[in-house]
Parts: sequence; structure tokens; C-alpha cells
Amino acid sequence: MEFNGPLKLTMSFFAEFIRCNLTKQSGNCKASFPRWFFNRKTKQCEPFSYSGCNGNLNNFLSEYDCWKGCRAFIDCKKRCHAPFSRCVNNSRSEEECECIQECPKVTKEVCGSDNVTYDNECLLKKAACEKYTGIQIQFQGNTNQSSIVHHWLKPRIDARFVRFSPTSFFGQRCMRVELYGCKESHLYTDKAFKDCKKRCNAPFSRCVNNKEMQMYSGMS
Repeated sequence: MEFNGPLKLTMSFFAEFIRCNLTKQSGNCKASFPRWFFNRKTKQCEPFSYSGCNGNLNNFLSEYDCWKGCRAFIDCKKRCHAPFSRCVNNSRSEEECECIQECPKVTKEVCGSDNVTYDNECLLKKAACEKYTGIQIQFQGNTNQSSIVHHWLKPRIDARFVRFSPTSFFGQRCMRVELYGCKESHLYTDKAFKDCKKRCNAPFSRCVNNKEMQMYSGMS
């Protein structure tokens, strides 16, 4: 049986009402994924850690998905100006703006435009709000202690050293450097690697004779 018109809209609203009023359920598996749920008490979308199985329908992939699915039940109308801030009703039923109070304990690193590596996107948004600064995700960070995240920086002009991607070396965080405009292999002549005897221990590092490095205009 298929419903149309007002009846279909009423049933859709009823389904959203049920979904958005379900209590938060993390599930009972051992994984940890960053998710969002609609808190029926604060009438706000809030982050939580999902274990990967079971739980309920009050489980959204992003804050926007949560807001889109439950916006009919959000009462707070105050306009907030700080990045990623949100309107909430305080204990006196007054509308006020606040930053994200709690983030999931999930490590899915992101590299921010402020040159800081955050454990996850939620923490970046929390910092941007608290500092009242428009911090954006530059690219995703590492998910383990050995791989390197490859990412072309834009625009590909003005060759210069920049922090590129985080990795870990004996428990210490390292940053690999790259150049705008060209890959690492284009920066050195063949002679730069020849007769280079220094032993390099850091993952993915190699010995280079800096005197043989090719210079490009715009390098700082």
C-alpha cells in the first residue's frame, strides 16, 4: 500500500519524531566510530562513539545529517557567529550559543589549517569555536603509525617547504616535508643521492646531499 499527500507527510513526521526521540545507544561491539545523535533533552545534535553494531536509528553520520533529520524538533533560534557554535537552551530556558562540549574518543586524525593535527574532526571544530577562528581541514591525517598520507597541496605553485603529513617514529610525532608544485623526486639531481652515506632511520627517509639540490624560483 502506498500513501500520498498529507497522509504521507504525517507518517514521515511521525517516523522522524520516533527516531529523534530515541535515547543514545552506543551498541555492544568493540569498534569505535564517530557519530551524532539528537538529544531530546537539550534538543541539540551531539557527538557520540558508536561501537559498530546494534544501537538504534538515532544514529547519524554527521552533525548536518542529524540536524536535517531532526530540525523540526530544534527549538533554539538564536543566531550563533563563532565557527561551529550552536544555539542551546540553558538551565534557565534561555537561548545561548556554545561550542561542542564533548567529542568522541576516536582517533581519525585530520590536519588543520592552523598547522595542528587533531585526533578527529570534532576536536578541530571544538578548537575553531573556542578560538573563534575559521580552522578548516586541510587533509586527512594518518590512521596508523607507519603509513604516510599522500596529498597534493593547492595551488601547485611557488615551490617551498611545508609540513606535509604526520607519521610516528619510535613514539615521537614526525612531519614529512614536501614542496608545492612538484614531487620530491623532481627536487634533486641524480648526483644528490649518489655517494650519500648517511644512515637514515626514520620511516621513508633517505640520505640527500643538499649541495646538489635543484633550486626553484619562489622557494623560501
